[in-house]
Amino acid sequence: MEFFKNTKFDFIGKRKIAYTVSIVLAVIGLVSIISKGGLNLSIDFVGGTLIQMKFEPMPGMEEIRKVLADNGLKGAQLQHFPKESEIIIRVKKGEQITEEVSPDTAAQASGETQSYGETRSLAAFSETAAASPRMGSVEKKFNDMFSAAFPGAKIGIIRAEMVGPSVGKKLLSQAVWALFWGMIGIMIYVGWRFEFKYSAPAVLALLHDVFIVTGLLTLFNMEIDMTIIAALLTIVGYSINDTIVVYDRIREKVKMYARDEIGKVMNVAINDTLGRTFITGLTTIIVLLCIFFFGGEVIHSFAFSLLLGVVIGTYSSIFVASPLVYEWDKRYRKAR
Repeated sequence: MEFFKNTKFDFIGKRKIAYTVSIVLAVIGLVSIISKGGLNLSIDFVGGTLIQMKFEPMPGMEEIRKVLADNGLKGAQLQHFPKESEIIIRVKKGEQITEEVSPDTAAQASGETQSYGETRSLAAFSETAAASPRMGSVEKKFNDMFSAAFPGAKIGIIRAEMVGPSVGKKLLSQAVWALFWGMIGIMIYVGWRFEFKYSAPAVLALLHDVFIVTGLLTLFNMEIDMTIIAALLTIVGYSINDTIVVYDRIREKVKMYARDEIGKVMNVAINDTLGRTFITGLTTIIVLLCIFFFGGEVIHSFAFSLLLGVVIGTYSSIFVASPLVYEWDKRYRKAR
């Protein structure tokens, strides 16, 4: 089965429409980020506490939110796992239960005495919801808080993780540098395999993809955590692979039709790869939809980010990266 056989779409001629679409999407994302006071960074980057709890029977999410709000944790974020009767509570730095915190807890929350990655798996599940002797002060506060709100319920602390602000800043810095060096490496590779006039537009298209996806995630009130960073890096890899396939066909056609107008040659090349681009994107989206709907709530944000990235990345390979090469080539020819 072959899609888009012998198509003759004028992608280069309609490039300004594509630029307008990209600008509109970028502006929507930028306005969303500014209006919400910046990115919605997770505790991975700003520091805080993560508590995973198990309830039997499981209270309603609104009841749990009310208990948290009544105890000074109105901004806490919840993630519900109905099949396991579990929830994850994320409390960012600066929020704490409205109760005097012990010096040990304060030291842990500061991030200066607790290293990242320390996770305590607690066998705290009991009929009476009594605190386990092995519980730390933070876990005990959550256990006591919910035990008082839901007497007679079985309540267990599955895990507790604390990330200090200094560690969060370090992780944020590492994430930014990972994206930066990834872009530099791609620019060098594309410049070596093709020409510099291909590498700069390719990186601009990748920045376009990352920025628009990040803006849309902010628009949908999604939290930016390490999983999202992994998704963004995956999107960069997917998009550049798609772009290189198109670039390779452009280079091939330019050699074959050296005397023809460059825009016409690029249109032929893009149309030739259109079927492959469509099939690759469609099959990837089908897999991601399966992961999103059946992979469990933990992986929702990752799958959703990739869904956005595949759509935006496929679009940019055709409507952004290639037309930017055309613009570059046209300016270079005029300068000569």
